[in-house]
Amino acid sequence: MAKVKWTLETCQELASLCKTKKEFKEKFPQCYQACYKHKIMDQVSNHMIELNNLYKKDVYFIKGLNQNIIYIGISINPEQRYLQHKIKTNNFVQELLQQDHELLIVDKGLSLKEAVQKEKSYIIEYTNLGWKVCNKSTGR
Repeated sequence: MAKVKWTLETCQELASLCKTKKEFKEKFPQCYQACYKHKIMDQVSNHMIELNNLYKKDVYFIKGLNQNIIYIGISINPEQRYLQHKIKTNNFVQELLQQDHELLIVDKGLSLKEAVQKEKSYIIEYTNLGWKVCNKSTGR
């Protein structure tokens, strides 16, 4: 059997028949692998729907009422995520949850990319304002 040469054009043609990367991987696994190997996946998949973006994301704050302490997060369900924080979380968020605080949903219905950008900008903004930001990282 002859070895297939996966050109950018061939990969784009096959990828154009798919709506998601998952579908692309299932229908054309060799082409899918070649796209990663040759670092052309972004070029051939830019028309595809990102499965993470099928659910809109909200950006939320857990904000101290008496001190300048805040946690900034992203979730498809901030209320449920807030309850999860109460069960298991890092020490900084635990400290916040032990004092008077409020849950605020500040941005709704964003794509994952938009939500990540907002989360990062809020972390920078509140850090610059001198708040204690409880996030482990500076955003996703």
